[in-house]
Amino acid sequence: MRLNQRWLGYVVQGALIASMAVPAAHAAQRAGAGASVTGSGAPSPAGLFSADVSSDPSTSSGEPVVAVNPTDPGNVIVTYTQTSLGQDLGTGYVPNERNLEGETQCGYAVSHDGGATWERRQVPITDVVQLGCADPFPVFGPRGEAYIVAGVFGAAVATGEIRIISSTDGGSTWGSPVVVAHTLPGPGSTPDYVAVFSDRPWIAVDQSTGAVHASVVYHAGEVGQNSNVGNTRYVTSSSDGGATWGPLLPVGSAGDPGGDAPISAAAGTLAVAYVASSSPASSGGPVVLALDRGGAFTRIHTPFSGSDPQVAADPSRPGSYAVLVLDPATNLEVYTTHDCGRSWSGPAPVNRTKGSNFKAWIGYSPAGVLGVVWRTTTANGGYDIFAADRTPGAGGFTDPVRIRTSEPPAFFYAAGDDFSDVTLTGQWLYVGWGNWAGGRMDAWWGGYRI
Repeated sequence: MRLNQRWLGYVVQGALIASMAVPAAHAAQRAGAGASVTGSGAPSPAGLFSADVSSDPSTSSGEPVVAVNPTDPGNVIVTYTQTSLGQDLGTGYVPNERNLEGETQCGYAVSHDGGATWERRQVPITDVVQLGCADPFPVFGPRGEAYIVAGVFGAAVATGEIRIISSTDGGSTWGSPVVVAHTLPGPGSTPDYVAVFSDRPWIAVDQSTGAVHASVVYHAGEVGQNSNVGNTRYVTSSSDGGATWGPLLPVGSAGDPGGDAPISAAAGTLAVAYVASSSPASSGGPVVLALDRGGAFTRIHTPFSGSDPQVAADPSRPGSYAVLVLDPATNLEVYTTHDCGRSWSGPAPVNRTKGSNFKAWIGYSPAGVLGVVWRTTTANGGYDIFAADRTPGAGGFTDPVRIRTSEPPAFFYAAGDDFSDVTLTGQWLYVGWGNWAGGRMDAWWGGYRI
């Protein structure tokens, strides 16, 4: 969710613990179940499934992110943001004070049986001062420790913080929140300008080292505007499981300000890809790959351009990275490097689907399988959720797999739903997306066996 775009308040939910049977990815799905592959007539992949995770008729829920415990594949956490159906879902501005004082909240669902049942709760990251929550993002570490990062705020956006919580029991209970960054750092600090507000925290864990990385973008434009003056992403890291954090480091430079791209980490290196210009990342331009090996970014200007860049670090092959961009026709293209950006291969086309493509995401499995998820508009104003994958050494991506079709959105923008998500394990490709049905949006997950 980006506060300087179309943003909504979230409804407060109590610590509701609910269970509802859904198609279990690891047990209940039959090979070939679900929709067929678009454009090819080929059978669906084994285990294809989709299910509603948030399942809350009083809200719209979006931006679901899936995290799977590497020590227990049946332990799954899905975070999502929520908006009350009573809010003005068409507003294009930062909500008023009433919305900020607790009507924006982060939800999560946790499963210990591969998604057969879920417990749904409010992310326990707020307090009596910071009442609101937005943009939760979960990840597991190599020993099964879970983390959720989110933005919290009180009666004004500028009073907020980026916080992180951790769990040692798979998300059943959580420790006290730790502050990663403040919303309004002020002149003379890092960053060294007065930002209006911080936004969109990302988190990544290097599975080889256990290092935790978090990032935040500081907007210097007016609240409610889409100014790019001074918009810069910063990254901070922790080597003690999120208990303490290092200084905030700018991803970009003065000539190439870092944009709003997610982060990825593997083999001791943190990676970020962004458009190297002062224009919004969504408008396209030359792409920069920024690599941090312990306190300073090396910025590599790639030979390709595009919009909405995404990066994924290959945990099976140090120095290997994949960057996903959209071309001017919104086709998805993937470029890869195996030598830290000195040479590149691609573009490898991904989508081969009709319609406008948007809200794409990219990720690697532990064994180096590359997965992509995206949405494609349909003729009636809805969208299909597609995914594809590529195994190491393969010439191209599999045919797109339609995970599910969403009804047309009832509102232009709801529940902070800026992106989709893909997460790969050794056997499964999982996706998360905001799915409309019956006039509201819920957080869904789905996937197939790779």
